[in-house]
Amino acid sequence: MNRNAIRGVLFALILVASGLGLRNSLGEPQEAIDQADALICGAPGCPAQLVRWERGPFSHVRVYQEAPGQPRTIEIRCQRSYVLLGDYACVNQTPKRP
Repeated sequence: MNRNAIRGVLFALILVASGLGLRNSLGEPQEAIDQADALICGAPGCPAQLVRWERGPFSHVRVYQEAPGQPRTIEIRCQRSYVLLGDYACVNQTPKRP
């Protein structure tokens, strides 16, 4: 393989990775939102309110206030199974209460 072919392949890989990162950062993945909401509430009528939402190329973080007027927050991190591709999986990142 000559240098120009290698450069072309690297350019294409970088372009694809950048596009996937933009899609993850700017998109609103309903799958991740639904999973995060289910981890928090599990049932309709949940008092938790979304107070912060961070979107990045590798993960989404949703922070909920447990109940209106209470200072305790719950942080849910959702990531794709293969860095930039795959299904979302969400986990509760809030430290356990002592």
